[in-house]
Amino acid sequence: LMVSLAFNVYFMWFEGNERDKLIQYVSLQKKNKDEQDSLKQVIVGLQNQLSILLPQTKTPPGVFFEVQIGAFENFNLDEYEAELSEMRQEKHDKKNKFLLGRFAELNKALRFENDIKRLGLSGAFIVGRIDGQLTSKEEAIKAQKLR
Repeated sequence: LMVSLAFNVYFMWFEGNERDKLIQYVSLQKKNKDEQDSLKQVIVGLQNQLSILLPQTKTPPGVFFEVQIGAFENFNLDEYEAELSEMRQEKHDKKNKFLLGRFAELNKALRFENDIKRLGLSGAFIVGRIDGQLTSKEEAIKAQKLR
């Protein structure tokens, strides 16, 4: 009888201990998934920041040619140096669009737009880009507020 009672007590303790381990395991799995989701969001944010910086590489070695669009004594774009990269052409809505600069801050883009217009490119205007796709400035402003 004592052996049987001891066996039953041990069995109940074993089951409870295993149940607790299973609960802990499931809890850890959920915590790990939440942490992974959080890390994925951080990674996406870092990738977005990196994609802004990638085109701004130093001039490659070798011989090449460039087109100069102006030479000015009293006009300086140093303020925008970090956001400027080479001019890009992109085909969108059956048009060849020429883009210069990539700004994370709208106010800085607005200042750059005004400076470019002062250079004589009166048709310059700001466009948006959301996850690689060209869009309107207004749509990009809305998307930036949601992030």
